[in-house]
Amino acid sequence: MWAMLPVAIGPIAVALTYTLFLGELPARLPIRWGGGNVTGTAPAWLIATVSALVGLVAVAAGVAAVHGVGRLGFHSQRAVLVVCAGASGLASGAWWTLITVALAQAGSLPPEQLRTPGAALSWLLIWLLLLALATLLACGRPEAPTTTMQPDPALPRVALPEAGRTRWQVHCYVGLFTLGACVLALLGSTVFWTSPALAILSWALAALSLLFGRMTLRIDHRGVTLAPWGLPTPVTIPYGRIIEARDGEVDALGWSGTGHRVINARSGVIPRKGPGVTLLLADGRTLGIALDQAEVAAGVINAHLDRLRGAPHTGPWRRFDDQVLADP
Repeated sequence: MWAMLPVAIGPIAVALTYTLFLGELPARLPIRWGGGNVTGTAPAWLIATVSALVGLVAVAAGVAAVHGVGRLGFHSQRAVLVVCAGASGLASGAWWTLITVALAQAGSLPPEQLRTPGAALSWLLIWLLLLALATLLACGRPEAPTTTMQPDPALPRVALPEAGRTRWQVHCYVGLFTLGACVLALLGSTVFWTSPALAILSWALAALSLLFGRMTLRIDHRGVTLAPWGLPTPVTIPYGRIIEARDGEVDALGWSGTGHRVINARSGVIPRKGPGVTLLLADGRTLGIALDQAEVAAGVINAHLDRLRGAPHTGPWRRFDDQVLADP
């Protein structure tokens, strides 16, 4: 319910600003422009009422998603709330745009002669992103189910050192992102003299593509950590959430395409078809990671699971001792 507060900020802000600036606002506000001139106006009270009502409808839809629809899971509820916050922000942003134009020019011009919003249009994007981001942060993260199930004995294992902590890591390079960065950089250089804005955007996307083109997979006593350059903090999956790790071939088509998959039941980093490790998680989801040393990674993870759950593996070992590093 804390996530409902940003959604409600939209209509509350409309009501407060209308009351606060009632004496300064003209009776009518422009709502349409054409060729730089105002082509339509509407009463200020009506615009404020419609903007507030849109926000209130968004609040009602959010409350229904939280309390009235029991079948929605956490991710679906969060998505609905973010959409509601965006709608509330869009309506209140439109109101802010109109009163910004009116308050800046109403003292010298009648409503029919007010200039186009120009920079004031940024309020549309500001309020939409502000309320959507605040709602997303307020939703928090879902509770992650844990498990104590033992990995399948037939899966690979790595012989860990008897004492001390261990660490195994590998760097994965995503060629598709690197190629995309090169194409975007070339595009930016080509159009710089004709469209500097497009060139800057292309270079920014190229830099972002490079950041996500390299990923580090680290397996240690804390769990499995994925650290793409483009993420502000690494993502660590503790062993309590992992049932088992399997090695095999991962196909991008089975993960709804290439790239960093984070939404669907199958998530992970799948830049290509080929060898990879797949983690079966306690919440029923699977995490796929494409890498060449898939058997080693799966063996290290399963060996850690055996050690933590007090049931040492008794079957045949697949030994990769020289690739398991002891932490200093």
